[in-house]
Amino acid sequence: PTCTNDDDKFNINFVIDESESVNDGVGNEDNYLNAITFAQKLITEDINSVSKISALAFGTEIDPIYHFFDNQDSRDDIISALQIEKGDYADSSTDTFGAIISGSDMFSEDGILIDPDQNIMFLITDGIPTTNTLCINSIQATNDGNTLITELNERNIRLYIIGIGDFDETKIACLTSNEYMYQIEDFTTEEFERIEAEIREITCPN
Repeated sequence: PTCTNDDDKFNINFVIDESESVNDGVGNEDNYLNAITFAQKLITEDINSVSKISALAFGTEIDPIYHFFDNQDSRDDIISALQIEKGDYADSSTDTFGAIISGSDMFSEDGILIDPDQNIMFLITDGIPTTNTLCINSIQATNDGNTLITELNERNIRLYIIGIGDFDETKIACLTSNEYMYQIEDFTTEEFERIEAEIREITCPN
């Protein structure tokens, strides 16, 4: 059912991995398409109408899809923007550092963001960061990792990580709390649906 609880207002940013490994390195784009479809499903069913949403994709470069200052009066525009993005798969390396920085910057683009303490970033990724080493282990960050942690903390952003497949959580877990980590086996609809109820508890609390 569609989320109708409008008591809590969130600013939610989707950061979606479009690197080569997402599609098994063989050009099969189904995995990337399924990740975007999952984001679309969360937006239409599990996020209330008063929250603001932005999104970007990342590989070697950062690909902004939708901003907080874009139309938020309905979900049609962001759903359309994500649908267009399905035809723009990059198939490149994994700049997780740049993606999180860019996602964080989206929260400061709009000077009228509602309830700044309710800032959420969903990072959907299967890969090890290839441009910057972020974690020494699951609890200890590198200098670059600490840069990201500081960035997120200063903007009161809660980072939720959805790790997929052979994802090595020790390479990125140091950036957030263990309770904000999710891991699924693959990019199938069934696996995404397995965690949807838990995510709904975050974005559509009773």
